[in-house]
Amino acid sequence: MCRAGEEHTDDLQVHLASLTMPIQVLWGREDQWLSLDYAERLKQALPPHATFAAIDGAGHMVPEDMPVSFCGIWVDCYGS
Repeated sequence: MCRAGEEHTDDLQVHLASLTMPIQVLWGREDQWLSLDYAERLKQALPPHATFAAIDGAGHMVPEDMPVSFCGIWVDCYGS
């Protein structure tokens, strides 16, 4: 997990489309630090094979806020 604000990640977005590994982005709908609007911009920069899920009831730390939802999506994407 990475912890940085928009000012630290905007410059990296130009490189995201070239990623080839499986990508599953989990974003907390109630994230007060990096908004869902920012997540949507990030999603547009990712390659087409990337998947995205916005998690109800989660803030910035999805695994801590909604561990059952996080683990379910993780297992569905990457296996156990």
